[in-house]
Amino acid sequence: MKPFLLIILALFFLGGCTTVEHSTRISTTLQAMEFNSVASRYMDRPTFVNVAKMSDGRSVLTVRMDTYGVPQSLKTMKMAPALAETMKNVQITFSRENVAGYINAIDKFVEWAELATNRNDAFTKEIASVPTWANGGKNSTLPLKFGFHSGNDQQHFLTVCYGGTLANLDNQFFTISGAKKLRQLLLAFSSDSLRQTNIDDVYK
Repeated sequence: MKPFLLIILALFFLGGCTTVEHSTRISTTLQAMEFNSVASRYMDRPTFVNVAKMSDGRSVLTVRMDTYGVPQSLKTMKMAPALAETMKNVQITFSRENVAGYINAIDKFVEWAELATNRNDAFTKEIASVPTWANGGKNSTLPLKFGFHSGNDQQHFLTVCYGGTLANLDNQFFTISGAKKLRQLLLAFSSDSLRQTNIDDVYK
């Protein structure tokens, strides 16, 4: 995604008046991946999951992947070192009301991955575009793109992004195992069965 598109995206998120009413970090083994150009391979990155209740009444699940450096699409922007440090991550937000669409996209990825592995195929192809929460007022949404991307004919990734190309280095990538863990998280999020602890009630 080009820098100016990211700026527009940031303004779209910040332009509304919606705030976080309550946020809880979820304990999970989910690992998003980033392409490491030095190692020339996809590598696990520290991944953090939060569930939040927004002031507009909607619930969201956010997956944040810490990156090696400032995302590729932001490197042309001049920013202070302190600000650059805060930008070393890629966050994807899922809305509760659209979980069924996310699950369908993940299931399609798993189906394609098994077929592609058996056939020794390697390709990049969009699976689906599903709405997600956006901070632009009540019921505002953004398209969340799910795609299939092959590292080679035996290594396939689910790629998730807000836009741009499916193989963009700034996207979150998931192995088949990772995609299935994301699916489990989203199902638990949808049914409100994720284990959440109100830290303020415990640590007084």
